[in-house]
Parts: sequence; structure tokens; C-alpha cells
Amino acid sequence: MLLGQEPRTIPAGDTVRITAAADTGIYVVRAVSGDTLVAQLPPSQALLYFPFSSLRKVEVRGAPTEMHVQALQRGVIAAIGAGLAGGLVAYMESSDSDPMATHGDRMAFARNVGGAFALIGFGGGVASGLIDHGERWERVPLPPRLSAVVRGDGVLALSYSF
Repeated sequence: MLLGQEPRTIPAGDTVRITAAADTGIYVVRAVSGDTLVAQLPPSQALLYFPFSSLRKVEVRGAPTEMHVQALQRGVIAAIGAGLAGGLVAYMESSDSDPMATHGDRMAFARNVGGAFALIGFGGGVASGLIDHGERWERVPLPPRLSAVVRGDGVLALSYSF
């Protein structure tokens, strides 16, 4: 969560991924009280009660990104990465292959190879964005917890979770 943003609440009906002390699963929220989250495992009708003190992480399923937006984002990211990597490798390799090549020659070769790699990377990124529609999960802040435990050797251990 960024500074200045309001913490997200969990309305009934939202799909959540809960990481508790014992297990992780995907549930549908049925109710939220001051200290308990009531959820239902989708294939059953049984309700599960999760005290906030037993939860490690709660994430809400976000709205899916539009397919063309995700494809363009992945394409641009892949083009930048592939173009930089291809240009850098081409520049480094061109200095070894021709000792008479000038700096301008090496830069031109690096630009050409980097551009070709960027086009290939863009195509791969767009294809990846069109094929894979990854889920988006948004973490929900939990109430802070303070716990104290006395270990067997007499040491007091304090823990603060947020």
C-alpha cells in the first residue's frame, strides 16, 4: 500500500487468498467482524471462521487487466529488455571480431542488433500477454498483532506483526 492510500476493506462476496498458520487457500468472503473473517471454500457450503490473529496474509482478487493492455505492457517491457541486452552483447562482441572497427561502427552494429532483438522481444511479449491472463491479487493489510511467549529456557520472546 502506498502512502496516502486508504486501506482496502473486504466486502462480502469477494474472492480472497488466505494464508493462515496452517494452510493457504482461495475462499469467498461471507462476513467480516471486528476480529474474525468468515469465509466459504467455493465447492462446499461450510463456513470457516478465521480469527485475524491466525492470519498471515490476505489478498483480494483484483479486476482482470484488459487483454490488449496486458499484451502491450508485456511487449514494451520485453522490447526494452531484449533491445538493451542485444545491443550490449553486439557492442561487446563487435570489438573482439574486428580490431579495425571504429567506435561509430560498433555503435551502428549494436543499434541494428539491439533493434532486431527489440522487435523479437516485442513480438514475444505481446504473444505472452495474449496467451497468459495471470490473476492479479491485491494484499489487504491486517490489524497489527503483538504477542509474547516465554520459551522453555526462560527467555521472553516478543513479536510484532503488521
